Amino acid sequence: MHINKEILFTRLQKFIEVKYKQNDKELVLEICHKIIFNSPTVKPGKSRKLNYLSQMSVDTTNHVITDIGADFADQKKPCF
Repeated sequence: MHINKEILFTRLQKFIEVKYKQNDKELVLEICHKIIFNSPTVKPGKSRKLNYLSQMSVDTTNHVITDIGADFADQKKPCF
């Protein structure tokens, strides 16, 4: 199944703007954007070998994202 990343992020952004009441709302949006679009920040002089796994849980009955998580991954092991 293919999920359109633009639509996903737009809906998640609207949800966070309405429901998330903490002071770090901009940081949460930035992290979600990086996870969804797989666009890690590259610092000058650092290698670009950032490998991580991400997972998103969706309640398909109510069309609600219930969890988003990311963790470091070993680039030598396939994710199958």
